[in-house]
Amino acid sequence: MATGGTRLMDPSPFAAGFGGGEARRTTDQCVNTVRSPFDARSFFNSPLYSDIKVTFSCDGDKTTIYAHRMALHQSSYFEKAMDSSWAESGNAHLIIDGVRPDVGQAIVAFLYGADLEVPQNQLLPLLTTIDRLMMSDLEDVCSDHIHALLRPQNVLEIAAGIAEGCPSMHRAWLSICSAFIADNEEAIRRTDAFRSISRDAMMLMIAVRGPSIFVSPIPFVMHWLRAQGGDASLC
Repeated sequence: MATGGTRLMDPSPFAAGFGGGEARRTTDQCVNTVRSPFDARSFFNSPLYSDIKVTFSCDGDKTTIYAHRMALHQSSYFEKAMDSSWAESGNAHLIIDGVRPDVGQAIVAFLYGADLEVPQNQLLPLLTTIDRLMMSDLEDVCSDHIHALLRPQNVLEIAAGIAEGCPSMHRAWLSICSAFIADNEEAIRRTDAFRSISRDAMMLMIAVRGPSIFVSPIPFVMHWLRAQGGDASLC
């Protein structure tokens, strides 16, 4: 796993175990359970039985992966795409522009049962992609990653990025950031990230309502202005 990342240990519902068996007792009898050897992860990006291709492209980077409608159907976004007139036309190639290939692949792999591993530098691209694709079924998964990856040195960048790039799901995610800022304000003020946060980013965060990012915005901003050495202004 990449350094600075987190792994979600509760994979998608498509994941399955290998072999083995276990005994469990019901009220009437003891039942032996043998796990199915089927594992959907082996079909990720495999042409075997693939009935659709998905291409992700962003800033000149592009990747195309083999996929299976049965796996993609777990996502409401892909479900709608595949049930639309686009799918009925016989086109079996979905092209999604503006999504980093590594982020797009991670999301699709999750639908095949893989752990969703998110290094810190992928968190914001992942959140903005999920918001843009309206994949609300991954909102709770992303909340777990935000909890795991927030640090005093990155919380303001993440909060500003969510406020700007996640209009659909920002309420739940910004609540996590707000609670972290309230509990770690002193540590945040000691970081270089606090001193270097831009005026535009600070204005963006102050403007957020429902929920507000800062419990006490005026004292927080005053500390930030002092950290700028008197060179910054919100006017």
